[in-house]
Parts: sequence; structure tokens; C-alpha cells
Amino acid sequence: MPAIALGAGLVVLAAITVRLQRGFTFVVDEWDILAHHVHGDLLTPYNGHLSIIPILIYQGFARTFGLGSYWPYATVASAVFLAIPVTFFFTHRDQVDRPLLAIAALTIAWSWAAAMNIMYGFLINFDLPILMLIVAWRLIRDDTRRNDLYATAAVAIALATSSVGVVVAFAIIAELVLTRASWRRLLTVAVPSLAWFVWWVNFRDPTKPATFGEKASYGWHVGVAILAGFTLGWKPGAALVAAALAALGAIAWKRWRTVDAHVVAIALALVFFVALSAFSRAGDIALNPPDSTRYVWVGDVLVIAAVVWCVRGRRIPVTAYLAASAVFLVGAIALVGHLRTYRSFVVGYTERTRPFLVGAEAAGPLADPARILPLNLIPVDVGQYRDLVRAAGSPVAGIPFSALGSSPSRRAADVQMMADEHISRTDPGSRPACAVGWRSVSLGDVDGIELRPGSSLLIRAPFGATVRIRRLAETFSTAPDLVVGPGRSASIAPPVDHSRMAWWVRADGTGTVIDRCGP
Repeated sequence: MPAIALGAGLVVLAAITVRLQRGFTFVVDEWDILAHHVHGDLLTPYNGHLSIIPILIYQGFARTFGLGSYWPYATVASAVFLAIPVTFFFTHRDQVDRPLLAIAALTIAWSWAAAMNIMYGFLINFDLPILMLIVAWRLIRDDTRRNDLYATAAVAIALATSSVGVVVAFAIIAELVLTRASWRRLLTVAVPSLAWFVWWVNFRDPTKPATFGEKASYGWHVGVAILAGFTLGWKPGAALVAAALAALGAIAWKRWRTVDAHVVAIALALVFFVALSAFSRAGDIALNPPDSTRYVWVGDVLVIAAVVWCVRGRRIPVTAYLAASAVFLVGAIALVGHLRTYRSFVVGYTERTRPFLVGAEAAGPLADPARILPLNLIPVDVGQYRDLVRAAGSPVAGIPFSALGSSPSRRAADVQMMADEHISRTDPGSRPACAVGWRSVSLGDVDGIELRPGSSLLIRAPFGATVRIRRLAETFSTAPDLVVGPGRSASIAPPVDHSRMAWWVRADGTGTVIDRCGP
């Protein structure tokens, strides 16, 4: 029954996730991994992390499935996340009361702090190391050469995924040291850690400076946030959680005698995780606040693992079941709200950024390759984006006009395309030759005059005119894009580019005459 309950809970979570991820595309850091690593660069750090595994996943999927659908990326990330509670349950079921263990595993999966880990594919860089930690815990319980090699592989995968892997390596080595494992076991597991250290010495990003006091304050707030993770982020609740954990630890130490090397190693790993976060992120608190939910979730998993091991072999009172169930249910209810909030963020992000991708692809080589696209705090420029599209295809191909994005972004992308393609100029001189012949057109109604790429308009304004131009925007801007003085003229001539979408032109002015060349 506990395993069935766990499975049912994870199926419900997976169903909610699939529903809320409909229409998703890449956001923020995913663009960095996609655009900056088209040619590999596996050892180049991402935000301080060695990210070989995420780069291989994203680049491999991009070349296999393209960029048009987010489902392949979301599926593998969700599979890794859901494997964490499953693995946690089945690697502890022989030592711990199974009903309580199922509640603990569900609490990990349904934690309110796990919303981004569930919905955001790139947080596989946090989820995969935690999965490898749980696997390695089970492997090192048996002193066999084969298990040690498998544990070494798990640590290596964790280290190649992100700096969370450093916490994984610390936890495993600390437990081996505390159990007085042989040098053979220690050296075997230490090999990937030494390899990571060599990489760090040669490739590390410089951290932003922070004083010792700032680092200590950051670490304190990370610790408080982790404890408050069990009270939905309510900071005063951290003191209550700390008191409860202290009481449990004292009972487990003195009465139950269940505090062993594994529990101590987990506690040390938690302290190390807090210290590592403070050391590497205190100088950049605006981008990495200490109560970031990804930090909270990792810390809470470690706390749950320690608690579960402390109560192994004990008869669990009903009150403990009720308390654990309450933590799970309250967190699960809150999680649903956070999942919806994250969906709103992705939808808004997509609406804001998609027009700029469409515009960059339409302009093609006419666009400035050094221009930064508004995708991420880590800059992705037009040239890098074009390289990505050439390698993996377009993420915006086939998007209907109605789904191109928000009105302000459409307008901004239009302005950028007009500048890239130099489609208008005043006083073009005498009317140039036109192979199909010039013909007069009306000023146009509120929708304006449709103008296909490769065609041109010549606007003559004896009394002056204002000209408004759009392509991605659904309506004309209130401000004119071009002002034609009295007795002067202007030409609108969009070149043939990489898009079949027409431009629309509206000219307002008494006596204004418009001639068209082309369809």
C-alpha cells in the first residue's frame, strides 16, 4: 500500500505538470546552454558550474528533436525529478517504516519549494545530483568493489552536472571517512572529486567580492530559509522546526542510538551546502537570493533524509504520522499554486521575447550579429542565436500571427527590423525604374497598405504626411515612424528577407500621393 500511495501521488503530480507545461518553450538560462554551446565548449563554466551533462542533454536533444517543441526537454527533466522520491523510497524501505517513508518521499516530490525543479527543465542541474546522491548512499552501504565503482560513477555524474555535485561528493566522502573506510574505497570515490578540482582551478569563474560578514549573513539566511521550507517559507517557523529537529536528534542519539555516520555525514553535507552557497553567491545576492526555492528544496531533501534515517527501526506513533502528513498536505496544496505561478511567468516571458526571435530570424544577415536579445541576464546575441537556428532549427517556425507575443514587444521588434533592414528613407530622388510599372494606390484604411518584401512605395506629400509602419504589431503605433515634410517624398522598400510576412504602411496627409512598385 505505501508504494501504491507513492505511485498514485506521483502520477497526479505528473498529470498536473503535463497540463501546466502546455505551450512551454525555452526560458532564461536554457537559452545560454543552447546558444553558447552550439560548438560544444563542455568545460566552459555556466554561472560557475561545470555543466557537461546539461549541455550534452540540451545540445543532443536540439539536434535530435529540434527547438520547435519543449516536450522532449521537459520529459527528461520530469523523469529525473520523479525518480528522486521513487529511488528514495526503494533504497530505504528495508530500514524505515514504509508508510512514513512514503509520506517522506511524497513530501520531497510535493514540496512547495520544488515548483521550479518540476516545471523548469534546466533545473535538472539540481535534480540529477540529488538523484545521484541517493543512489550513492545505497551503494556505499555494501563494501564491494563493484558498488564503489558504481558510487564513483554516480558522484562523477553529479559533479559533471553542477556544483551541487560538490555537495554530493562531500557527503559520500564524509560518510566513508566517518565509517573508517579503507583507503581503497576513499581513493576510488575521490577520483572524480580530484578531476573536478583540476577543472575548477583552470576554468572557474571569479566570484563577485563579498566580505566575511556578508557571506556569514547570506549563509545564515540560507539556513533559515531551508528550515522555513517546512512552514511554507514562514521565517518564524524556522525556529520551531529547528527545535523539533534538535529534540529528535537528542532522542535518536541518547535513546534510540540511531545517529550514526550516515546521519552525521548528512548534517555535515547540509552545513557544507549552506557554506558553499554563501561563498559562491553572497556577492550576487540580487540574482541569487538566499531564500531561492532551489536552495530550500535541496536543503529540505537533506533534512528529510536525516530524519528518516534517525527513526529507522522505530515504532512510529500516530501523532508523528499526523504531523508528517500535515507537512506533506500543506506543502502539496501550496505547490499547486506555485506551479500555476510559474506557468504564468513562462507565458509572460514567451510573449515578451518571442517577437524578437521572429524579428531576428526574419532579418537574417541584415540584423546586427552583436545585438543582445532580451532572453537572459547572461547575454545571448543575434549571431549566437542564428548559429543555434542553423544547427538545430527554429523555435518559432510555424507560430501563427495571433501567437507572436505581447503588443509592446511586437512593436519593439518591428522598430528593430526597420532599422536592420533600412526599409525607409526620405527624399529618395527621382522615381526609380520599376519592371512591373508604378501604379497609384489609395492612402489605405485603418489597416494600411499591404507591402510585400521586395516591393516598394513612393510617398509624395505636397502638404506633409506622417507614415506608420508595422509587421509583427497588430495595430499601428500612435507615434509616426516617419515624418515627410511639405513638398518632400519618402520611399518604403523592405528587402526580401527570411520571412514571408508582409509589412503594412499607413500614410496620413492632405494631398498625399502613393505609388507602388511590385505586388
